[in-house]
Amino acid sequence: MKKLLLLLVVLFASVSSFAQGEGELISNDITISKDLGYRMYIKKYSDKVNAAVKEGKKFSVRYISDNTDVVKIEGNVFRGLKAGTANLTLRMSTVYPGTQDQFDEDNIVMEKSFKVTVIDELQVKMPSLDMSWGSPRADAEARQTGEFGATNITDEYLGHTPNVIENNPEYVKQVEVFYNNNFDAPVTILQFTEGDDLLVASTTLFSAWEHVNSTSSYVYKKLQDFGFEKDAPDDFYWNLYLTKNGVSTRASWEMVIIDNVWFAALQLSYNGSEDTAVEEIEKEFPRFEVNTIGNTIRINAAEYAGAKVLLSDVNGKILVDTVVMNSGNEFIVPGHGLYILKIEGYRAVKVLI
Repeated sequence: MKKLLLLLVVLFASVSSFAQGEGELISNDITISKDLGYRMYIKKYSDKVNAAVKEGKKFSVRYISDNTDVVKIEGNVFRGLKAGTANLTLRMSTVYPGTQDQFDEDNIVMEKSFKVTVIDELQVKMPSLDMSWGSPRADAEARQTGEFGATNITDEYLGHTPNVIENNPEYVKQVEVFYNNNFDAPVTILQFTEGDDLLVASTTLFSAWEHVNSTSSYVYKKLQDFGFEKDAPDDFYWNLYLTKNGVSTRASWEMVIIDNVWFAALQLSYNGSEDTAVEEIEKEFPRFEVNTIGNTIRINAAEYAGAKVLLSDVNGKILVDTVVMNSGNEFIVPGHGLYILKIEGYRAVKVLI
């Protein structure tokens, strides 16, 4: 494989929106586990959202519960407190002017209601996982839509991010996005090598962080049951490895942000020995706060103060070469698109604005 580009942290300032009318949620009747915090994935967006996307707007999501004794609302997260039922309403607005993520009651662009049943025991519907690294794109897509029963939504997912498509055509060519019809794990993103077009990584979104974000999580334990093992002490971003038929796979959890909602995600990636990609895989992710507003990327990474930091475009052109400041850094970029932040000694983070 000539190049390995991993899908790391993807910050979607715009959204894919392809619905007609009022929009559609992944389900209008869901069952959740008590004590976990959930996020509802929007399957199709309303006409008002579509129109706002064309205007370059960003969005914020909130919920209303008619039974807060059973389902508590925590901003853009809902949490079951005890067994029972509640009716919730998802509300989406454009962000309040001058803010990055504040809800604007005067500019609601979508409202959809759904029923929530809370149960005491843990419930997780695991998606099918494809680790056939090196297989051609057509074969990987056929497995998703055939064997796994998923729906290819790549065009719809990216269809309302025209600036991203225009500014980053190579990146867009390297991904295929699939809808899993699964509230617990609604979307899987496959990534392919540049040029060879071979499967190299997959990222699956989960509706509850607790399903994936710790060594006690359901997904972590399932991976261990499958044969994944750790080769170093676990930290906040755990890593597991599996070697099967001479091919090594790395598993970890990442964050994907859609409409200012943070989804935890399982990332599986080829952990081969070709190129310099292995060195990059073995590095840790830096931990820092990143925000985008307009054409500005802001980071707060005081922990790495003094370290070299590079900002480049998707083609590798270096836009900023500086050091991390205690007080934070601001980078002005040419326009909307995909950019890569790299703190010396750590893995790169992709930022999409």
